[in-house]
Amino acid sequence: MINSRLVVANSAAFSAPLAVVIDAVEAAGFDGLEVYNDDIDGFPGGATAAASILRQADLQVPAFNLLRDYEGSGDSRAERIDVAEALMDDMLTLGARTLTVCANTNAASSGDHAEQLGDLRILADLAQSRDMQIGFEPLPWSRWIYNYEQARACMEAVNHPCFGLVLDTFHLFSTNMSLQVLDKIPMDKIFLVQLSNAVTMPLPTIEIARHHRLFPSEGEWPVADVVQRIEDCGFEGFYSIEVFNDNYKDQDPFEFAKAALLSFRQLFASSEAAAEMAP
Repeated sequence: MINSRLVVANSAAFSAPLAVVIDAVEAAGFDGLEVYNDDIDGFPGGATAAASILRQADLQVPAFNLLRDYEGSGDSRAERIDVAEALMDDMLTLGARTLTVCANTNAASSGDHAEQLGDLRILADLAQSRDMQIGFEPLPWSRWIYNYEQARACMEAVNHPCFGLVLDTFHLFSTNMSLQVLDKIPMDKIFLVQLSNAVTMPLPTIEIARHHRLFPSEGEWPVADVVQRIEDCGFEGFYSIEVFNDNYKDQDPFEFAKAALLSFRQLFASSEAAAEMAP
């Protein structure tokens, strides 16, 4: 734990086998690791073996990634629920409590708001029955719910104790949302905060998101202001590095993990300095 904050890495930020990523994240000093279902599908021994290595490294798994194209999925709903249940089975083995769910990007999905809410309540009930929770995340390229004002309204309408949000600073800033939206979200409904930064580029947002994110202490966006704002409101949950960058992936995973954690420390230091200077 760094300065009383829980800070984790994201396995998809690395270009290395899961076992190597775990070693690198442990050596750097992170508190845990966000894990993807692809990590488990390709891991010898599956979730059971991965869970054993994670326990030996004393790394928590705050979130398991991810369920896509779910709400408003219509005829494919049953199939998507089957996928969710399979993910939750692995979560149980890994000791993960939050399943991340990205807002639907499928052009063939339904825009019926009542249908979407009903689907999300079903998913939240399924999570509740397993003592888990759903962390919902809007994407700027989502079909229906593509910013945090819409996601907040969706969360309130679902109105379920096991349904909350994943706050990703890339998605927050890339949609030009005012930070005032954070004041409308109860902090116990933010199940994970994913931090990254970026610079202006003549590329589609999805391309920047997937290939050109920067460490949270770099870039143009005031990510430290997000940290200060949510902590002033009482946030005490997990922070994660969510940096997808082709250049970073070329680095040695141990060096990358150390650089990522250093960036976290620098970001938190700037946030604390700003708080001390505030009137």
